[in-house]
Amino acid sequence: MRSRTAAASTAAALTLLLAGCGADSPYEAGYAHGQERRGTLGGDIFGQIFHCATWAEEQYEEKADRNAFKRGCQHGINDLPSRP
Repeated sequence: MRSRTAAASTAAALTLLLAGCGADSPYEAGYAHGQERRGTLGGDIFGQIFHCATWAEEQYEEKADRNAFKRGCQHGINDLPSRP
């Protein structure tokens, strides 16, 4: 029973992170956004750079936050899920 609760909590936390809710930093928000876009931008490096930069410009005013979001976005796109 306890493992089901832990699994449910983990699934809920992952769902919130991927939805962009609960992201603590611009990097984490970018990573979650990149995970959402992985299927459409996975093989297109120039598309990734352009998309992440454009989205960061729309979301953040400070340069450090934009750069963190862009890094997270590109890492999220390129980070493949591990297999059990």
